[in-house]
Amino acid sequence: MTHYRVLSRKQVAAVVALVVVGGTVIAWLGTEWMEAFSQRMTELTARDPVRAAAEIREQMRTFAVVSGTILCALAAFLCWYGVRGIRTKSMPPAGAWVLRGRQVRTGAKAVRISQAMVATGVVLVFLAVASSLVIWRIGEQLAQDGTARQHAGSFPAGKSGGD
Repeated sequence: MTHYRVLSRKQVAAVVALVVVGGTVIAWLGTEWMEAFSQRMTELTARDPVRAAAEIREQMRTFAVVSGTILCALAAFLCWYGVRGIRTKSMPPAGAWVLRGRQVRTGAKAVRISQAMVATGVVLVFLAVASSLVIWRIGEQLAQDGTARQHAGSFPAGKSGGD
């Protein structure tokens, strides 16, 4: 008999409640930060559009790296957990936390579930990298557009610098 760490439903409910409260606080702080950032960018754009574009680019780069890192960490966890399931031929794997009364799958069905988790983790890595590159590129494009608009705005309407 494999050993599992059994959790009661009350313990899980307490953890879920803490996660929901923590997530709500983080979302609220994030909203406040975005509001302040938006206001700062509006003011900076009016004064110095090139500097505003550069700051937006840096924020987009930071977001790309952070979001990619979080998604890759989730992918690594899925792969690690799936490999544990494949090795133990049980899902959840031996030694994992389980809810009291939870069905533990063993054999071929557990291996298929575990393989699906590993495959999902691999796909998530590709999505993390692709989305981070897209976000990074959007930041670059915004910075280039902001710089181009600043230079275009230095000429009278209908005229270019070479006329």
